[in-house]
Amino acid sequence: ADGGRAHLLYLLKSVDIVVRDLHLHNSTDWNFRLDACRNVYVDNVDIYGDSRWPNNDGFDPQSSINVTLVNSRIDVADDGICPKAAAGSGPLRGLYVKNVTIRSNSHAIKFGSNTDTEMSDIVFDNITIWDSNGGLSLQQRTEGDIHDVTWSNIVMETRYKAPRWWGNGGWLEITNTPRGDGHAIGNVYNMRFVNITATSENGGLLSG
Repeated sequence: ADGGRAHLLYLLKSVDIVVRDLHLHNSTDWNFRLDACRNVYVDNVDIYGDSRWPNNDGFDPQSSINVTLVNSRIDVADDGICPKAAAGSGPLRGLYVKNVTIRSNSHAIKFGSNTDTEMSDIVFDNITIWDSNGGLSLQQRTEGDIHDVTWSNIVMETRYKAPRWWGNGGWLEITNTPRGDGHAIGNVYNMRFVNITATSENGGLLSG
């Protein structure tokens, strides 16, 4: 891992994997990362990270195909679920998340900001977000298109934590902004929001 901080559980270029009934607690870095994997099924995983410790993301699927996360709990300081797609590693496609509770000092669910290749065919269903600094976030910064994402049956509570963390207490943040001057950027389209209930200390942001 960067800077010598290790991920707690890291699946790299793995195929046909089942992860079930695990407690992943107090990682020094990301708790559970998948990179360039295919056909991964994750069920009943409890992820906890100290709320004072930055960069302890909960679940980070990157450039992987057909990943399922169900019946799990995530309570971390950094982003709860953070889909990514890295340059040279292929797309993120077929991510399915259901029956998950998330608490985060940052965003509960955040795309990016590593969005170098396509991210598509993604479903978040029956999600509870509580006591979080941000709810649903999509940070499009580089070339990959992000499309065909469904967010359904979500109940959330967001509040403003502090400026050191991602988010500003808002329930929604979708931004399409190049990482640097002259940097190419992909498109965001076919987003479906169905049956969303939010109690929030801030509003929603759409910017591009």
